Formats: sequence, structure tokens, C-alpha cells
Amino acid sequence: MARESITLLKNKQNLLPLNKDKPTIAIIGPNADHVYNMLGDYTPPQRRDSVVTIRDGITSIAKDQDTVLYTKGCDIRSEDKSDFEHAKKLARQSDVIILALGGSSAREFGMSFHTNGAVINPDQSQMDSGENVDVANLRLGGVQEELVKELAQLNIPMIGVLVQGRPHSIEHIEPYLDAILIAWYPGQQGGRAIAEVIFGEVNPSGRLPISIPFSSGQLPVYYNYKDSGGKRDYYDESGEAMYSFGDGLSYSSFSYQFCSKQKLFIDHQLLSEGKMVELPVDVTNDGPYDGYVVMQLYIRDIESSVTQRIRELKDFQKIWLRVNETKTVTLALTEEDLSIWDLHMKQKVEQGTVLLMVGDSPKRFIEKELIIQ
Repeated sequence: MARESITLLKNKQNLLPLNKDKPTIAIIGPNADHVYNMLGDYTPPQRRDSVVTIRDGITSIAKDQDTVLYTKGCDIRSEDKSDFEHAKKLARQSDVIILALGGSSAREFGMSFHTNGAVINPDQSQMDSGENVDVANLRLGGVQEELVKELAQLNIPMIGVLVQGRPHSIEHIEPYLDAILIAWYPGQQGGRAIAEVIFGEVNPSGRLPISIPFSSGQLPVYYNYKDSGGKRDYYDESGEAMYSFGDGLSYSSFSYQFCSKQKLFIDHQLLSEGKMVELPVDVTNDGPYDGYVVMQLYIRDIESSVTQRIRELKDFQKIWLRVNETKTVTLALTEEDLSIWDLHMKQKVEQGTVLLMVGDSPKRFIEKELIIQ
């Protein structure tokens, strides 16, 4: 699960995957070697050898363990910068930096809790998420952003790995990171899975189940907003998410085309009788790595009597493709998928045109029209 959930959002000049024979690696950050930060809230006590941290994973896969350097750099929430100079010293000795950033919902044993499980004094620890630990700002806590900016001055390639339980706003550090991986709370084997992705033993295939905003001032921000005709952007900021629901990259590339170029037609009466609209798509892995592709089917009703959403995910399939392999994926739509709530608050399928959008990302798709008669 950890291998398939890790989501690659940026990979400038194909920095990833790393060659495990070559680089000296500096692993820096508050989530690089912390057992409980790899896990979620309400985690029971763990044996140290039952959890693989990011540092553990990288060290176990790298050919030469002496080329893996580590320091914490800073904490999740603390303002302490005393380890900055040591972090920069290690970074200067390295070919690439892995920055393990993010948040934590780790409960430190000895903390006090209400009867409902909420922490009484979250200032006791470095946790920034979980019961009774809410934030008004989604930026990374403490001095994590400052650590990124100071290391960026060394002009060494940097890979950001975000271990988190909420979508942190990374607008202020994204330009400094050459690659970005979202690891969520990856679990006991999470460090191994992250290392396998970084070194190319696993081709990342995760897709975002939420949208990541530029800032908390944009909230709410989501992919399936109503097509009201109003402007989306703010005066001082974009109205779109920094990374949208469904986003995610692979080390490979995929091309796809509809099996038929003809328009699709369906009678609304047949839909009510249980017939589905089937949409076969030929998908080819034309990149250099075997891997999963997540084919997503979005729709947009462009002739409805009531304003609909700009797009809505209705079906998806995750399939494995070897290099140069082609498979036919059949996505489907049911009566419920194509129905709307009309002006009389009745759920029904209306006659008209529905735009179908199919791709491995909401930013990369092909289109076809469906005519409901």
C-alpha cells in the first residue's frame, strides 16, 4: 500500500530515479528518522525494529552506506536553528539532498489527554495534526521553510519528501525543490517504500485524493467546482489549486486514444433499464519504465437545465503496463453517473450532450462527446 500510495508531483529534468551506485546523499529533515512520524494518530508503542524510517530505507538500498549522511536539521514546530550549519556542512559533501519535511500526529507517551482522546496540551510535543491540534495556516511548521531556503543556496539538487496527514501549502519552497514526493503517513514499511521509489525499484503511481492549495487563504479549493461563469482567481492569487485532485506523475509516460473516433449515443430509457455507456481506450506505455497508469474518466454536462460542475470523476482503472505494451481499458458510466438534480429536485437523466474527458491526470486528457437521446 505504501508503494502504490506515494505520489510524485514534480520531477525536474528527471532527477528521479537516482542511481544507487553513484551519489553521496544527505538526508535532512524532521521526518527523516522519526519512527512515530511515519505513522498516524492513535499509534500504539512500536518496537524500533518494526518501523523503517526514510533514513533506514535509503541506507539499506544505497550500494555504499558510507555515502549516506544524515542530520535532523530542525523539528516540526520548533524555532530552533542550531542544526542548520551542520545540515549545510553535510549538504556540501553531497551530490543530492533528500529533505524529509511535513507534519506529525505522533503522540509522545507521557502526554495528557481528554476522555475523548484529544490531547490536552499539544505544545508538549512536535505534533501539528490530530485530535485537538488544528491549524489556521497550512504552511510547514517551525523553521522548515527556512531550512529549505538555506540549503537551496548551495545549488545542490533537492528532493522534497512530505510526510503528512494534511495538504501542506508549499508555494514558498516549491521553486527550490527539484522533485516532490507526497508520502502521507506511509506506515511501518513506509521508509522502505519511499527509498524504492527514489531509487527506481518502484515506479510511483499514486494520485492525489485531495487538492493541494497555494495557501490556506484559497480554501475551500477543489477540482469539481460549479461552472457558474464567475471568475475563479483572486485579485492577489490564483483561484486554482497548486496541485489538483487526481494529479500524479510516473517515471514513464503513457499515450492513449479512443478505440473508436465516432461520437457516442445512448438512449436515456436504456440507461434507466440498467444499460451502461462503455468507453474503450487503448493505453500504451511509451516511456522507459514498466509501471502502473491510473486512467481517469471525468464528465461535464454541457447542456443541462441546471448548472453543473466543471468536471466530475466518474470512473477510473489502475493497470500495469510494461514498456511498449498496449492494453484496452474500458471505462463505464451508469444512469446514476449521468443523472442530475433538476429544478424540481428530482434525480433524472436529461437529453443532451455530455463531454467525456479521459486521461492519466486531470491536466492530460482526450475528449469525446456523448449524446443522450
